[in-house]
Order: sequence, then C-alpha cells, then structure tokens
Amino acid sequence: MQIVNKLKVSIKSNEAVMVSKRYTGILEAYNLYLKGRYFWNKLTEEGLNKGMDFFRQAIKIDPQYALAYSGISDSYCRLAWYSYSSPLESFPKTKEAAEKALELDNSLPEAYASLGFVSMCFDRNYDMALKQIQNAIDLDPGSAGAHTYHSICLAITGRHEESIEKAKRALELDPLTPMMQINLGGRYYYARLYDKCIDSVRKTLVMDPGFEIVHYYLAYFYNQMKEHQKAMEEIMRVIGVFGRNSSQFLAAYAIILAYMNDTEGAEEVVSEMLELSKEKYTSFFWLGAIYLVLGKEDDAYKMFEKAYKAREVLMIFLNVDPISDSLKPDPRFRSLLRRMNFIK
Repeated sequence: MQIVNKLKVSIKSNEAVMVSKRYTGILEAYNLYLKGRYFWNKLTEEGLNKGMDFFRQAIKIDPQYALAYSGISDSYCRLAWYSYSSPLESFPKTKEAAEKALELDNSLPEAYASLGFVSMCFDRNYDMALKQIQNAIDLDPGSAGAHTYHSICLAITGRHEESIEKAKRALELDPLTPMMQINLGGRYYYARLYDKCIDSVRKTLVMDPGFEIVHYYLAYFYNQMKEHQKAMEEIMRVIGVFGRNSSQFLAAYAIILAYMNDTEGAEEVVSEMLELSKEKYTSFFWLGAIYLVLGKEDDAYKMFEKAYKAREVLMIFLNVDPISDSLKPDPRFRSLLRRMNFIK
C-alpha cells in the first residue's frame, strides 16, 4: 500500500483488501501451503495426494486457514479431472472443502472458483459455473486459476474465441506455472487450431524440461494431427516415467495404436485397462473413446452412458472434442448432449 500511495495509483476498495490481506499469521502454515501448491501443480496422482497432505498439515497448525481448505478442494478437483479417483467420491469432498473455506472467509476467490468447477464438471450447470467463476474474478481480477476455469467453461459451450482470450489472460497473470501454458494449448485444440496447440504446449518444456506430464498432452494432440509416430514416441515416454497404472495414459496409448491400425494392440491395452479397473478407478470415458476409434460405436455408447452416470469430468468435452465428430449425426449422441445440458 505504501508503494501504491507513492505512485499515486488509485485502486478499488476490494483490490486494497486483496493487497493487504493475510490468510494466516503463522509462517509455518503458510510455508506448508506453498509446498502443497508446489506438489499440486505437478498434476500427477502422487503430487496431488502429497499436496493435499501439506494442506492438511497447514490446517492442523492453523484451523482457521481458509486458503488451505481451498487447496484441499482443488486437489480433489484434479484427482477427478485426471481420472485418478471416482468423481462420485471426489466432487462432494471438493464442495465440502470449498464451503468450509467460505465459512471461514466468505470473500475467498479461490473457493468460489472451486465451486464453479464443481458446478461445471459435476453438476453440469454451466450458467451457475460461469456465475461462480465470475464472482471469483470480481473478488480477485488477478486470479489465474479463476480465468483458467472460465476459459474451460467457455470452451465446452463452444465459445472458442472467448475461451482462448481467457486462457491467454490466465497465462499473462501466471506465466511461471506450466499448466497455464497447457491450458492455452487445450483451448486451441478444441478450436481445431492444432499448430498453435502444439506450439503452446511445447513452450512448457522450455520453461521446465522435467514437467513430464506435458508429453501426455503432446501425444494426444499429435495424434489428432495425424502425426501418429510422434504421438507414439510421446506416450511411450509418459508410460516409461509414470508406469502403466493410469487409465488416461493407457487410453491415449490404445487410441494411438487404433489410429495406426494396430487393432490387436489396442484391444490388448483395453484388456489391461479392464484388469486395472479391479484395483483402482478406470475411466469409462476413455474406454468409450478407444471403442469409438476402433469403430465399435455400440460399445462406445455403452461406455459413454456409464461415464455419464459416473459424472466423469471428460464428458463435458464430448460436445467439442474432435474425436467425437463422427458421432454428431447419431440420435444417441444428441441424447447424450441433451442430458449433459448442452442442447435443449
């Protein structure tokens, strides 16, 4: 505030509050929160769970630390987003932690953004999601996370130009977090701007060559560009680093094999995923996507129906994902879109 006064800059009252606000007076709790965010940003299952552990440690030290509850909420969001856990288990916990954060601090933008994420991904109420996310942005115009969620909600409802602008804004606000660059790449992907998509995602590796999960996105995007060999190299690197216990990585591998006309190889990976489902959550959406590429549309619809009932996050992209373009004339597809609240 001394700098603001010296520069004779005028700021709004709510911005003044954000500038001077401290969420905890205990340095140890704050440091634990920062460690939580560091691991949360890795986006791996291990990283998200480790980040959540740090957030919980922070709360033990300061039970009034609203921001740490918001961190727990965001962790459950991402566990469901990446199919590391069941949405039916994770999203109620997401909402509970966000509401606890707001109980402690009803002006916390991160918590409103998390509730918007729940409305978008779990409740499939996109108008409510936009309102909650906009509330977060009004409270803190500098919230890169809220702008990111806003960009996603605009993308799934087909407003691609606005979505890309919001993603660019998020990146401007937080250029050092790799996920912001990947988010922009994702918005280009759904707008079918594949060259820009790849360029954006590859910039992440310039900033952090060790951010291995970026190769998963490159594999998926290269595959859609019909550069299947590059896609295969990328996904094999991911599996080499993270192993074969993630349905999203195995699914990308199977989809690439299917596009390369290796039907037998793709079906072997499906069998592997079904075996994996006995031990941990395995995404129905991804199984549906594999069947779709293999030309087994009836099987694909069965999986998409299960994904719909399981409230899987990736179902919100069904309307705009290029992989589902071939389904658009099918009445069953329109029925899914109607139940997903995309069409009347």
